[in-house]
Amino acid sequence: MKDVIIIGSGPAGALCAIYLKRYGLDIELIEKSFVGGQAAVTSEIENYLGFPVIDGAEFSFNISKQLKKMETKPIKDDIVSVELLGDVKKIIGKKNEYFSKAVVIATGARRRKLGVKGEEEFFGRGVSYCATCDGNFYRNKVVAVAGGGNTALEEALFLSGICQKVYLIHRREDFRGYLWLSEKVREKENIELLLSSEITEIKGDDRVSKIVVSGKGEIDVSAVFVAIGTIPNSEIFDLEKTSNGEIITDNKMSCSEKGVFACGDVRNTVMKQIITAAADGAIAAESAMKYLMEK
Repeated sequence: MKDVIIIGSGPAGALCAIYLKRYGLDIELIEKSFVGGQAAVTSEIENYLGFPVIDGAEFSFNISKQLKKMETKPIKDDIVSVELLGDVKKIIGKKNEYFSKAVVIATGARRRKLGVKGEEEFFGRGVSYCATCDGNFYRNKVVAVAGGGNTALEEALFLSGICQKVYLIHRREDFRGYLWLSEKVREKENIELLLSSEITEIKGDDRVSKIVVSGKGEIDVSAVFVAIGTIPNSEIFDLEKTSNGEIITDNKMSCSEKGVFACGDVRNTVMKQIITAAADGAIAAESAMKYLMEK
């Protein structure tokens, strides 16, 4: 029986574990793949306080070193089901079963993908899922954004301020995002709208150099930013969620079930960034500690 089990060792889960260890609690950190989550496969990070530029793999390695310093080694297991009702929480993995008084869910989210040829091949080499993370690497170059919601509109606007030209490609004639955002996009001279169109292939040699767009043929670009949404890794948790599957929390990261907390991209957060995920993790740790003290 542990005080707290944290599921997921991305920035949110890892920082939560570090804070809980500092509080002197008996914890278990469970991870199905590798420490760092999506940050580990980001080519470079340049918007995290204290690191002007750092490679994603190095950043994640530093997280591992910090966990080791706190005498916390993640258990590698794939959690398949949970029982969260009551005072004792049961976490069921493919390898083992785990029990705790409180649970922190930090399973993150996976980017919704286009599913076209070249997308996987050029990930990190011109294919990105975050303009604010990677946009500066393509300053003064021609790029494309795929999507029609608020995220795609915001990313196109952000990129228009640093890139020579931005193609905004959406499969419908009308955007799904806010009207005021779409109007701002239409006002930008260096944003070209390719509506009722889809990217059907991404091409290049070592890096992205072209995209194939339905009805438009091949277009030269240096990068493709895919902004068609994310899928939270929340399927196994029977908790209150948004229509998109994000676990609903209050500002203390508390979920609809007592003793259960969620942090990072798996919850209904307004911004999915490394720094906000880490902050969530710190808050979740504080809330879990207080929950245990009050029992």
